[in-house]
This record gives sequence, C-alpha cells and structure tokens, in this order.
Amino acid sequence: MNNSNDRLRKVWNGMKYRCYSPHSDSYKNYGGRGITVCDEWLGENGFEHFHAWAMTNGYDENAPKGECTIDRIDNNKGYSPNNCRFVNIKAQANNKRNNHLVDLGGNKVTVAEATDMTGLNYNTMLGRIKRGWGCDTAVDTPLNEKKSTAHNNKTYEYNGEHYTIGEISKKFGIDKRTFRTRLEKGMTVAQAIESPVKSRKEEATIEYQGKKYTIRQLRKEFDCVVSCSTLEGRLKWGWDVENALYTPTQKGNWKRYKCPETKIEKQMESTE
Repeated sequence: MNNSNDRLRKVWNGMKYRCYSPHSDSYKNYGGRGITVCDEWLGENGFEHFHAWAMTNGYDENAPKGECTIDRIDNNKGYSPNNCRFVNIKAQANNKRNNHLVDLGGNKVTVAEATDMTGLNYNTMLGRIKRGWGCDTAVDTPLNEKKSTAHNNKTYEYNGEHYTIGEISKKFGIDKRTFRTRLEKGMTVAQAIESPVKSRKEEATIEYQGKKYTIRQLRKEFDCVVSCSTLEGRLKWGWDVENALYTPTQKGNWKRYKCPETKIEKQMESTE
C-alpha cells in the first residue's frame, strides 16, 4: 500500500478506535453500544480486505472533506460489507439514530431533509421546532415574523367556542406563557385553562422592633450593610437581627460560628 491509501487507512483506524477504545470520545455511541467491526476487516490483513471493499463500493480518495464518509446503513449493527456504504456528511447525518423527525406535509423527515426540501435555514428550522412550532408553521412563517404573532393568530377550541391565546388570557385569566407551556407539556386546551396556577411560596417574615418585615423590607428599611442572601443566611444561622443587619462581611473564606457573638468577637480580635 502506498501513501495514497493513508486517507482510507485513517477511516479504517477511526472505525476501530470508536468501537474498541474506551478512550475515544465516541466510544459510548459505538463500542459502548455493542457496535463492532467484522472479522474480515480486522486482523493482519484487515486493512487490505477493507481497502478492496471500499474501492469497489463508492470510495473516492479525491472527494472533498465530508463528501465521502463511511456510514452504517443500520445504526444498530456493526461495520461490515453488508452494512456499510460511502455517503456525504449530510446523508450520514440523516441516518443518525438520534435524529429529530418532523412531519412535513404528512411525511416523516429529518430536520436536515426538511430544510433541503423547503430552502429554510437549518438553524432557523431546528430552533422553531425546539420551541414547539409545528413543521408546516415553521416553514410557512416568514423570517421577520415573531413567534408570538404566529401563535397568537392560532385559535383553540374550548367549550364549543374558538379563542386566540390573547382572548383566552383575557377571558379566563391565565398568562399566555403559562397556557403555551401547558400545551407543550401535553395538556389539553381544557386542562391548560382550568388547572389552577400554583401560588408562589409565601415569603417569610421577621419580627423586629415590634413589626414584621420580609427580608427585602428589613434590608431596605434599616439601611442594611449586606445583601439579602447574606442577611437571610445570618438569620437562619441564628444571628440576632441587629448583628445580622450591621456586621460587615469579611473578605475570603472564614469559618462560620453558630453563635453570632462569638463570630463578632473573632472579627474584633482579627482587627486588633
């Protein structure tokens, strides 16, 4: 074999590396799944057999990068003459087991195939699909039209009547984003409208000088010298309110003390 076969040898070595070396970044998707290389392509004469097969099955050593890559026809089977072919990188991408299939005009196609058929940019198509758009809507909506416009023009049937999202929000008092999110999670229109909205956890209050305050109110009212999170942490740790409000924070990592007085004494000692 001469230097002209170096490129094909890299293909052969890469194929084995993915299947048999746990150090390969791709091992989990190949050897880790039980994907192997057939005996004919392994062993002392393995490359010669692989080379002979490749040269009679579409391999082009002069093809630009990405235009002649080895591909397994059945992604659940290994590398062998009956299960391999040479294709371009786009065809290989369309044959991945984790491909996102979409419904375009009643046909199941990959996102890459949909962009080829429609001329829409791949990233635009994929982004719209991931945000919950239907494939036909993703294709038909002009690039300068916002998602909210496309969604707001759509009507939903509820109790025999048809409403846009805006009308649903106004009539039934449900936030537009909450309604969309519920539909994306698989709720029916009725469930999305009728399910109660979970209220936020009631903010805790602290009693100080005869009144009750939230952490934010306490910090604002008394010109606290630390952040809300620091103040909240100190109070949970057992500090009295006065010390929690007005003790400056220390730079660097230093040990916490359960007793605020002990902590303050340690601070004072360090500054003497």
